[in-house]
Amino acid sequence: MATVRVMFTVIPLAVDVPGTGLAVIGVLLSSGAIYIAVRHARNLQRVQRHISAAQQQTETLRTETLDALQIHEILVRDEGLGRSVRRIAKEFSRTLDLDDPLLARLARRDLERANESVRMSAEGHREIGEDAFSDTEALASILLEMTEPGDELWASSLVHAEFWARADAYVFQQQEKVSQGVTINRVFVFDTDAAREDSRAQNEMERQLRADIAVHHLVTDKPSRDLVVVRKKDPNALTGYREAYAAEFAVDPSKRVDNIDIWTASGMHTDRVKRLWWSLQGIFHRASDLELTSASNGSEPAESTVPTGG
Repeated sequence: MATVRVMFTVIPLAVDVPGTGLAVIGVLLSSGAIYIAVRHARNLQRVQRHISAAQQQTETLRTETLDALQIHEILVRDEGLGRSVRRIAKEFSRTLDLDDPLLARLARRDLERANESVRMSAEGHREIGEDAFSDTEALASILLEMTEPGDELWASSLVHAEFWARADAYVFQQQEKVSQGVTINRVFVFDTDAAREDSRAQNEMERQLRADIAVHHLVTDKPSRDLVVVRKKDPNALTGYREAYAAEFAVDPSKRVDNIDIWTASGMHTDRVKRLWWSLQGIFHRASDLELTSASNGSEPAESTVPTGG
């Protein structure tokens, strides 16, 4: 019987360790290269955005420079104009250095008006406004803008129907200020009892009383100017207030405003503001509370809040 021999051949598997390591390193290097490439692309995009922004700024600067050079050429040709522009720039910078919001607001308003006036002249058309009466509401509104919650505004009014007939926005502004915590006191001054009893005057006083304004009235033939004083909260003052701003509205016999002076206590006119406050206080001391004549209004007359000094 034959014997069959089965032989098994063992094939050894060899692991190439150095080759595998190189492959892993290659993968890592490739990943790193991809990361660096992506990061570089992002940086390149960022640089391109910066370049675009810089180009835009350069173009803007070029345009502004050309504009400035054009203005400079005009100023060189007209020495008087050049001096005026330099004076305006100097005085406006002094105004801003005082850090007074009223002065800055008034200065900007005047510059805007001057710009508008020059523009109309350049267009071959010039419009001349009314007398100072046309500025009364605007300047009174600016003074009111300077008040903050807790402040007081005291004012006299030599009643003129034309002014109050178109002062709805100003009265509404006062009502808003009162709702924000500003106290407003106004004394209406009349030449005669008949003027005080005029229906338009009575209606206006009642309208302001309904707007939560403390209203008073006085009959006298002496005052020829309206006074406005803004008092601001001041914990260092004896009365808790300081007189910050004051205005004088000089009126002619027809009760039209023909001159306006505005003073601020932050500069050299502290004494002037204080004197105007005392003058206004004297008017309020002689005034009486308003008594409503409208039967349709159920409000009680406002109690007098006459100033006591300071």
